[in-house]
Amino acid sequence: MINYMEKKRTEFTEVEECAIKLMHGYIDGDITCDEFGKQMNEVGRNLIRLMDNGASQLVISAGTPMWLNMFLGGVFVDWDKARNIVNALKVHPQKDTVDWDKVNGIMAEREAALRKGIRNCFDLCNG
Repeated sequence: MINYMEKKRTEFTEVEECAIKLMHGYIDGDITCDEFGKQMNEVGRNLIRLMDNGASQLVISAGTPMWLNMFLGGVFVDWDKARNIVNALKVHPQKDTVDWDKVNGIMAEREAALRKGIRNCFDLCNG
């Protein structure tokens, strides 16, 4: 296991610490799902910026936080897409024709997967 607080600091450390802080804030109910989505997307942009070799190619180095890369590209992106669809449906003029039981069921599945992914990240990072 990696203890992100004790490992050697790299160019990715601030991004990792920010991600862990956001995950704790979301799990603890300190930030909304929309705020979590917005801020984790920013974490993802920062991670990509750090991985870019200057020629628009992403490079995985020894310091690249694979746990974060896998979280962002896996359960987070699925959850975030579902969250964005739900938000769009809520303001859509035909929102009264939406099968909200089905939508809520899909969102509950994505939420459960996200929370499991966050717990896995905590386990990997001792976060």
